[in-house]
Amino acid sequence: MNHLACLLKDVSFRKEFQFHPRCKCLRFQHLTFADDLLLFAKADLPSLSLFKADLIEFAHVLGLQLNLDTSQIFFRNVSGEAKRTITRLLGIHEGRFPVRYLGIPLLASRLSHMDCKVLVDKLMGRTTSWLSNSLSFGGRLQLLASVLFSIQVFWCSTFVLPVAVTKECDRILKSFLWHGVGNSKKGGKVVWSKVCSPKEEGGLGIKDARSWNRPAIMKIGWDICQRKGSVWTNWCYDILLKIKHFWAAPITGACSWSWRNILRTREVMIHKVLYEVKDDNLFSLWYDPWFMGASIVDKFGTTVIQDSRIPRDAKVNSVISESKWNWPKNSWDLIQISYFTVDLPLQTCSDMIHWMKKGSTFSLHEAWRAFIPYSPIVSWSKVVWFSRRIPKHSFCLWLTFRDGHKTLDKLHSWGVVQSISCAFRCGQEESIDHLFFACPFTATIWNHFLAKCGFRMSYEGWFVESDWCIQSLQGNSFRSWITKLTLATVMYHCWMEHNNRFFQNSFRNRY
Repeated sequence: MNHLACLLKDVSFRKEFQFHPRCKCLRFQHLTFADDLLLFAKADLPSLSLFKADLIEFAHVLGLQLNLDTSQIFFRNVSGEAKRTITRLLGIHEGRFPVRYLGIPLLASRLSHMDCKVLVDKLMGRTTSWLSNSLSFGGRLQLLASVLFSIQVFWCSTFVLPVAVTKECDRILKSFLWHGVGNSKKGGKVVWSKVCSPKEEGGLGIKDARSWNRPAIMKIGWDICQRKGSVWTNWCYDILLKIKHFWAAPITGACSWSWRNILRTREVMIHKVLYEVKDDNLFSLWYDPWFMGASIVDKFGTTVIQDSRIPRDAKVNSVISESKWNWPKNSWDLIQISYFTVDLPLQTCSDMIHWMKKGSTFSLHEAWRAFIPYSPIVSWSKVVWFSRRIPKHSFCLWLTFRDGHKTLDKLHSWGVVQSISCAFRCGQEESIDHLFFACPFTATIWNHFLAKCGFRMSYEGWFVESDWCIQSLQGNSFRSWITKLTLATVMYHCWMEHNNRFFQNSFRNRY
């Protein structure tokens, strides 16, 4: 493909060739990916004839020919007669947007719910193809976090998904987690917003599509802010921003749907970026947020530019002389700026942009945390989530801490059952506190294994027992690890025995 790239590059210097109107500033006329080729040019015969000649020459040299059956040509503001002439010249049929490429739609308008049907259908297909009925909650959680979530990551990183689509994706994931299929309309054991919170805050660490989509789009804003030199960022500066600055670009009706959403991420991103000023010329003096976490224009308004008599497009190094700040003193605002910047260290190296702290680059996880509400840190997270745990046992323990088990007292309050007598026939009323481990049946099992771990005997209910676990099992010692593993295992098997007795009338001895 290097030979073809050289041929196409030579075309751009021919007088007959005319660039696509939005590619002229970058002298950009082609993209290659693997064996795929995308060409851009003005819709006129001389330009496209040059493309055709290069493709024919490439076929003669390397024997790789254009597949006319799978190739398409797309027009914009071109007459019908011109379209017919061009398609006859190239032998390629006209395509219609949207068209799928690399699994996602290429389109020239706002993404609609119908455009995302591929994503929804793929998620639904995966949730119905697995043998879900044989999977435990822990198994579903692992598949959800590793496979199902990765399906929507690519979409979230490329498009601003419609709200209806993100809700549909979350509904499928929620249904799969709790019921093993993607199309169940039943509720879950724990509120979905709590499930999608970080593990240290009592959730499962699942990222819902809506909250993940916004930081994924923020990554695009970060790349633009960094001016990484990619074709995309250069195109944004030359076509979308032009003479404006990223932090000062207004959101107007002329902005596309995607561009508006990229610009909206600045409201959160400005509190996460850290500009480190050096003796360089990368940062805008007035519009980049290098001054105390904001831009000078945001702090003092545009009049300070007029007072300083420094151009609007000036860089920070225009007020640096011999590694020292050299601000004009034409107004009180400029005197204040000079006072606040006098202690900012300057070094003779490149300006840098950090994420939250020096030396850090953009983190999707940290950006995601900025878009979800913070909840108090739960004291029991390390009791549930620890290394070398058994997933299905830890999930059962998590449900217990979250009061997610459907014990008989809950079923009775919902009108499902008449009696709330303990399924282990101890004659007491069943509740989460009674079941773990005030019930004589479960307490005997728990105390048997607790003694083997070297701890005291206990006949307390779960509310007291959970406090003891939180206080005693926070460390990383072997004793702490084996006790946490034992707790989760005993709780899981006691709960499974409870369900077998209640639903299948199957009984096992405690020993």
